[in-house]
Amino acid sequence: MNRERGALSVGLRHVCAGLAILLVLLSAGPSHAGAAPPVTVYFNGSCHDCVPYLDQELVPLLRSLGVGEIVRRDYILERRNRSELVERSTALGIPPQLQGHMTTFVGDRIVLQGHVPAQIIRDLLAPAQATRYMRIVVLQDKMPSHGEAPRDYTVWAPGGVIAVYPLGEPVTTYLAGLPQPGDHRSVSRPRRCSP
Repeated sequence: MNRERGALSVGLRHVCAGLAILLVLLSAGPSHAGAAPPVTVYFNGSCHDCVPYLDQELVPLLRSLGVGEIVRRDYILERRNRSELVERSTALGIPPQLQGHMTTFVGDRIVLQGHVPAQIIRDLLAPAQATRYMRIVVLQDKMPSHGEAPRDYTVWAPGGVIAVYPLGEPVTTYLAGLPQPGDHRSVSRPRRCSP
């Protein structure tokens, strides 16, 4: 009887140790459990708005969120980068009306077009949102220095519709309307929100 209790106790300790290791791995979240997604930014190096946004906002934000290597590709100085951008956008099925003057690929799942606000990027890279979309495109292409104050952004994911929201509306509003894996309900139709 004591031998059986001892074997049971040892077996229970192994199970508990295994569960503890599993909990540690799961709590690490996607940014630590898997490889961090690489980032490729296609931009116009002559644009007086793009380079400061890239250097002072986008790159520091993405690094703070734990992305992988960040590669910059100027599509004006290096014409082959423009062809590569068009090929990649076409291969991923990005609608032409959602292609901006600056494109940031976070892996192949998140495509940021133009100068996307920081909070939207944070929301998209949050571990809680990781399973809500297979791929998502966000466009905010207006710049105050060009006479167009940004007021809204456009978002689209395969399986959803193209929708426009005011800048203050979180992207999670759009994500909540997307069908989840295994969900066979019809896609809710986000309405165009007034800025």
